[in-house]
Amino acid sequence: MTLGVAGNSWLWVFGLSGELLESFVPRGASSTPRGTLAEAFEALQQRVRAAGVTCRFVEASFWSADHAVCQLGVGDQLVPFILLGDALGGKPFYTGSTLNRHLWDVATLMDEVEFAYDGGPFDAARFAMYERRYQECLRKDGLSTKKIGEYVGLSSEDVTARLNQHQESDELKAKRLLRDPDDLLCPIGKTLMEHPFVAEDRRILRLLIRYALGTLQRGGKCKCSQTLQQSCLLVMAVVLHDAARIFRWGDLSGLSVLVRSSLHENHLWSADGYTYEKKAIEEALRSKRCSPMTNQAMGIQVLPNHDKKSAIVTYMETTVEKAMELAKSVPADIAEELLSKAEGFVQSKPLDSVARETLLRLLLLRAALPSASRRGAVRQLLSLVAEDPEKSAETVAEVLANFESWDVASHLGELKVDFLAFLQASARGPPVLPCAEMLERELASRLAQALERERGLADAKPKQKGQQLASQVEAIAGGLWEFVLRLSKEPGIWVDGAALVLAALHAKLKIQLSSLSAEVLSKALYFLKNREDACARALELFRSDLRLGRETEGLKTFPAELLMQLFKRRPEDGLTLLSSFVADSDHEAQDHLLDILLQDVSEKGSVECAAEPVLLKLLYDRGGGVPDELLPKLSLEPSYIQQLARETSVALAKQLHKAGRQAEGSRIAVSAAKAFESLGSTEKSESVFSLAYDMDHNNAEAARGMLNMLLGHLEKKGQTEQECLLLTLLFDDRRTVPEHLLGSLALEPHEIRQLPPGASLSLAEQLSASKRPQEGARVAVLAAEVFEAAGLQEEADSAYARAHGMDRFNVDASNGLLSATSRSCKGLAVLVKEQQATIDQLKKCTEGLVKELEGLRKHVQARDGRGIIWDLSGEDLVEGFCKESPKINLESGSESKHVQ
Repeated sequence: MTLGVAGNSWLWVFGLSGELLESFVPRGASSTPRGTLAEAFEALQQRVRAAGVTCRFVEASFWSADHAVCQLGVGDQLVPFILLGDALGGKPFYTGSTLNRHLWDVATLMDEVEFAYDGGPFDAARFAMYERRYQECLRKDGLSTKKIGEYVGLSSEDVTARLNQHQESDELKAKRLLRDPDDLLCPIGKTLMEHPFVAEDRRILRLLIRYALGTLQRGGKCKCSQTLQQSCLLVMAVVLHDAARIFRWGDLSGLSVLVRSSLHENHLWSADGYTYEKKAIEEALRSKRCSPMTNQAMGIQVLPNHDKKSAIVTYMETTVEKAMELAKSVPADIAEELLSKAEGFVQSKPLDSVARETLLRLLLLRAALPSASRRGAVRQLLSLVAEDPEKSAETVAEVLANFESWDVASHLGELKVDFLAFLQASARGPPVLPCAEMLERELASRLAQALERERGLADAKPKQKGQQLASQVEAIAGGLWEFVLRLSKEPGIWVDGAALVLAALHAKLKIQLSSLSAEVLSKALYFLKNREDACARALELFRSDLRLGRETEGLKTFPAELLMQLFKRRPEDGLTLLSSFVADSDHEAQDHLLDILLQDVSEKGSVECAAEPVLLKLLYDRGGGVPDELLPKLSLEPSYIQQLARETSVALAKQLHKAGRQAEGSRIAVSAAKAFESLGSTEKSESVFSLAYDMDHNNAEAARGMLNMLLGHLEKKGQTEQECLLLTLLFDDRRTVPEHLLGSLALEPHEIRQLPPGASLSLAEQLSASKRPQEGARVAVLAAEVFEAAGLQEEADSAYARAHGMDRFNVDASNGLLSATSRSCKGLAVLVKEQQATIDQLKKCTEGLVKELEGLRKHVQARDGRGIIWDLSGEDLVEGFCKESPKINLESGSESKHVQ
């Protein structure tokens, strides 16, 4: 084995025993082998640092395959250093692993690896095992040592010589091929450019070299170190070699048959010992029974050459795998060509499960390339996956993940509905992918288009066939409804979608409106009211207007049913919903809704509170009032009455008043008056407050509103025609006349006489306190007169007395006081007489009692001391009725009991 520089190269081998190495004496080198080994080892450590290099096969080999070849300085020359690495280092030989690739990488630059011996005590048999393993490795990859040399077009001597050339002609050739600056490549790269394959296709080499150097190329110069530059070029060379094998796949070692896209066909072994393609040899023998190779006569019997076919199939499979591996590390256009070739191999025979999986992988790689053929690759990929999507879950996930970048949306129109549904279900996750909405729109549009086709056929067919088509229409409509309803349960565009389908197809659907969300119902009502918006939105979601622009009987009556559902769920918003979804000018829709409400009342026997405000509005707007038989069924809840329009409330209040329900009528009128007042409509507010007060004087809110109205008039005009009512309300509310308005009162006697006398006295007191005693006395006299008229003389006398106290010069007050005094004197005289008679009667009674007492005393004395005096002071006597008296013990021991 050559060590040192005798063979114009370094050869480093791991794993040889020390005894073997010490006995090894290289040609033309020092007789001390250790010095040579030490020099080689030192050079290796300086030039190759595994920890600082990105390894292509780091998991299989300690030394990077990228450094299988590098330059070591020997004097003033650069010679190649060939590193065979672990594969010959005594470790197990991993067939098919990346260790084998290590040897293959070396073979890309050299036609053969020679094992040189010095003729010493160790013969060639010592190294035969290592050489045999290396040759087996090369044969397994489908390349013989001889064929590599033929492919590269150089002998081993030429390779060594060219690696050391620095002639100007080589640099000019490199510049001509790449059109790059002179110093872009090192000598190895310049040598590689002259390979026959490179000269044949300069475009590939240019792309591969630029790819290998990548960002290291700046301004036409390579800024990397020499070793790293050479490593990059080696990567390029390896990739170039592998790509060349695929591009020129017809040049197979040991195969004399022309390989085409029909590799799966039988190849025959003819009588002349050569292998031919079946069709070609059969045609040749029909025209001439001679060997195409030797031109000698030959028989017509041909036998299948299964070994040859098996070798081709094995080569195809190996090449396909290599193409997929290289596609990830070469420019896009090169990768495209590699994958296209590999795809041709796979499709050259019927697809089984393994071939189908391989084709899917190839198409995924092609789809990921930024090339013009991506659209075709995606189309093929979708077509292949659609055949059995359940078995292509991973591929489907990859397609959905790259939905936008691969422009999958442009292919959706070519897919069948079942496959679209599978993609949509996969995109829904979880998690939900961004492409889910696009797939849902496509599915919804397909269903809508199918529905429109069936509806058109049903319209055009005779009645009998039309009925059959109508059932098909209902089935498609039901499928569309179930699809959008399921999607509408989550926030998003399909709430609108479900509302549109509900609005357009409700007559063909079996729907329980009570099971739908309020949002869907509201949206459906909106679209029924705004047909232009509905058609535009339907075209956006379904690519069809769902015939929402056409007027049908169902579209006229259905809003009322939707509104009834919303009234039950949102009773507080009943009138808002009505005004939002039913225009005031749409009398037909209002009549339909009113009929439904009245029918509901008739069936249930009562009015639902939720629908009461709407019912009242429609009754007064369309019917003129509440039917008499319906009026007792109304709850008239304040919260619902407040939702009514002011005019409707006033009309209802008048109808209640007319029906003898004054208190309720007054309450509703007050509510309307307050509503007018909040809107600044003072005139209407005052009128309705007056109406409410007239209906029920006991309604405090109505009285308060009326009082405020009268005070306002008095303040604005300086007078009021209802002064009596004003004063009555003021003093009933325990209030007084505002001081600044007191002077505005006319205080006409006929008005004062109409006042409650208590209110008149309060006014008199206020006038007196305001330093208007004469007016106060006059009002008090009028109050006294009212008391007298009512038979309340005592209150009248008190009023006269108070009037005289306010104004002693008031004749009426003095006369009233004198009359009161006279009546008092007469009353006192009568009382004195009555008291005297009572006194006389009491005197007579007293005299009789004295006589009776004296008689009793005499009787006791006559008993001569035999009487017993009972002492009851110690007994517990209870005040009130007792069934029997306490028991009393007599001196003789007997008991005495008195029963009441």
